[in-house]
Amino acid sequence: MKTFNSPLSEEITTYRFSKKFAMSSFECYSKAIDPNQYLRQYQDKIVVHSHDDLLMSRVFLSSLKGAAYGWFYTLPRQSLWSFEEVKHALYHQYASRRELKKNNHP
Repeated sequence: MKTFNSPLSEEITTYRFSKKFAMSSFECYSKAIDPNQYLRQYQDKIVVHSHDDLLMSRVFLSSLKGAAYGWFYTLPRQSLWSFEEVKHALYHQYASRRELKKNNHP
């Protein structure tokens, strides 16, 4: 199944899941959440099934909702070739949502 006008590469959009793959349920990303925290939770849940970069990239789109889902389709067509690039795009777009680490020094 090919996803047209997707920012994901053709290699990712045409990736075929194993018949054994079952999607975990997880909270969808909306721009109100810290992207670092969300991506850690996403990776923790999806990695149970596979360390496959194509799988992680392909399934990621289904983890977005609302404005974050709409934003994803504003990215240039076939501009993302790995999960690392997907993560970078999310970090860059939602950098202002990141929680700042507290400095514990007096």
